[in-house]
Amino acid sequence: MKLISTGLVLAALSTSALAQVPLATHDCLRPPLPDATKKISVAESNTFVRAMETFRNCVQAFSESQKQVAATKQKEAETLKAAALDASAFAAAAATAANAAVKDYNAYSEQAVKIVTPKDTGEGAKKVAPVDIPAPRPARGY
Repeated sequence: MKLISTGLVLAALSTSALAQVPLATHDCLRPPLPDATKKISVAESNTFVRAMETFRNCVQAFSESQKQVAATKQKEAETLKAAALDASAFAAAAATAANAAVKDYNAYSEQAVKIVTPKDTGEGAKKVAPVDIPAPRPARGY
């Protein structure tokens, strides 16, 4: 029966997501059940059957509309998940690039300090103040 598949769709959704989003409810009118202790006439039976068909059709229409909503939201969730994965990949690449730039600068500045800093050539050598090159900094993990 088609109503069982709706239960499977709802069961497939995570319970945490269901707890955060209010569930839609149908507004289909249940026909009152006939009195089980009395025998009902053919006319009453036919009326009840028609009312049950109306109730069933209403529930099926609600079920189909909710399946469409679920499919649309599932597609939206997949799109958002893909976008989040892309953003995470870009963030990781940016952090890697930043770390590489810092390492490159540190290596370069170490070489520059060695080249530019005057060497002591003995007691009579003229003392020259070292060039102010920023000291290397440790790379930071992002």
